[in-house]
Amino acid sequence: MSKGIFEFARQGMSGEGDEAISLPSWFATMLLVGLFVAGLYGLQQYELQSKHKRHAHKLSQRNKTVRYKHKPRFEFYSILPKRIVHPKLHPSKTSTTAKKPAKPSRYILQVASFSKFSDADRLKAQLTLRGFDVKIESTKIKGAVWYRVRTGSYANFAQAQKAKQQFATHHYRTLVRHIH
Repeated sequence: MSKGIFEFARQGMSGEGDEAISLPSWFATMLLVGLFVAGLYGLQQYELQSKHKRHAHKLSQRNKTVRYKHKPRFEFYSILPKRIVHPKLHPSKTSTTAKKPAKPSRYILQVASFSKFSDADRLKAQLTLRGFDVKIESTKIKGAVWYRVRTGSYANFAQAQKAKQQFATHHYRTLVRHIH
C-alpha cells in the first residue's frame, strides 16, 4: 500500500500495477508544481522591488528638503540678459569745439565671434560657469550682425597676455584687441 512517489511514478510510466498514472497526467502535474514554484519566486521578487521603491521614495523625500535649502549659485536667465552690451553703430553727429582729452589706450580679449546670438550666449554661459566675466557686443560688418564674446579692459598688453593664459588653461584661444 505505501509506495514511494518515485516507485509510483515509475509504475505509472511503465504501465505496471493497478494504480498506473499516464505520462500526460504526470507531465501536467509536474508542470503545475513548477508553475507554482515560479509564481512564488515572482511574488518574492515583486515584494523586494516594491520594498526598494518605498525606501528610495523615502530617501528622495528626505533629499528634497535638503536639496532646496540653498539658493542656486547661478541664475542665468535673470543675470545674463542684463549683461548684453549694444554699442552705438554710428557716432553721434554733434560737434564740439573743444577737443576731448586723449584716452589712454586699453586692451580687451575677444574669445569668439558668432553670427547667431544663441551661439554667443551659450559660450557666455559656459565661461561664466568657469568664473570668467564676459560680455556680448554686437556689431554690423558688411550688412551682417556679428556677436562678439569679449572680456576685460586691461591697462597694458602684459595684463591682457596674463588673462589670455587663463583662458588657454581652459582650452580657449583668445585674440588680444587694442582699443584707442
